Amino acid sequence: RHCSVCVLLVVRIPATLQRVQTASRMAEDASARAAAVIGSGTLRVRLADWADTDGAQHELAAALGIMPPESCMADEKWLYWSANPIGEALYAMLQQLVALGVLETRECGDTQYRWSPNFTLPQP
Repeated sequence: RHCSVCVLLVVRIPATLQRVQTASRMAEDASARAAAVIGSGTLRVRLADWADTDGAQHELAAALGIMPPESCMADEKWLYWSANPIGEALYAMLQQLVALGVLETRECGDTQYRWSPNFTLPQP
């Protein structure tokens, strides 16, 4: 005959441990998903490959939160093709990022931009 404390320990501890392990795995999965979403929103990730001027402006707008991250550039192209303050500011920011060495450009029928693989933060 087992005492009631022993029965509780034998039955409840493994069940509690299993719930803790499951919760831990769920938290790790959620953390990984959040990191993937957050990481994909960075300009470094969004401009890892060459993009034309409109595409680079759109990726910059999404990275800044001006556009939803999942927005389609074709739906917002008017913003980059028309004379308006937001489109002009995004273009000016691209030029400034090139001047700072954060982005690099190439001429391939049109101007294209990407994150510079050689960029490092200047030391104080």
